[in-house]
Amino acid sequence: MSLHPHIPHQVKQFAEHLFATFLGLLMALALEQWREHRHELKIAGQALEGVRAELLANAKVLRDNQAIAADTARYWNETQAYMDELVLARAQKRAAQAPTPQRPDRMGAELNFRTGAWDSAKSLGLPRHLGTKELQDLTETYASLVRIQAVQDQTLVQVQGTDHRPWAQPQIYEALSIDQLYLASRNMRAVANLKGYTASVHEDMAPKLEKLAKSLQLP
Repeated sequence: MSLHPHIPHQVKQFAEHLFATFLGLLMALALEQWREHRHELKIAGQALEGVRAELLANAKVLRDNQAIAADTARYWNETQAYMDELVLARAQKRAAQAPTPQRPDRMGAELNFRTGAWDSAKSLGLPRHLGTKELQDLTETYASLVRIQAVQDQTLVQVQGTDHRPWAQPQIYEALSIDQLYLASRNMRAVANLKGYTASVHEDMAPKLEKLAKSLQLP
């Protein structure tokens, strides 16, 4: 006969209490994790909407500037040819024979892409909630936008400070030495290349941005 007949019952009660406490903790932890997950999904959803809006805004920049960029690229190509003729005419000591380029009514289709929403979304953990392909497409798309912006900005820096306004009176170039005129022509070629590059990205890039924006969704 047991000397302590109540011990087994007390142990059983203690075990039941311990199990109930443990189960309660697990349920509380699971509930907290569920709430945290829902909160993360809400934040990710808001971040995703921001990225969608940013992609569409960048696509609109491209579409709005498409015609302007094409006219500007044509104009700067004509300008570059005009400057080349000025250099050649000066070297040959003759009058320039190229017509002065006609400035379009609208110019200055310079691209200014936004990337802030994507940068913020990454810091908020959006990539964790995206599929592999969606994340890859977004990463590559924004990398392309950054590269395009960098090419434009670098070229603009290279041509800054040079008077490249051939729509002004051609006499402004009479005071330039042939070396200065050659430098202006070289800068003009850089501007022409920039404007041509800017125009060329419009046609394909805008639809890609719009398609990507529509395809993005959380699981």
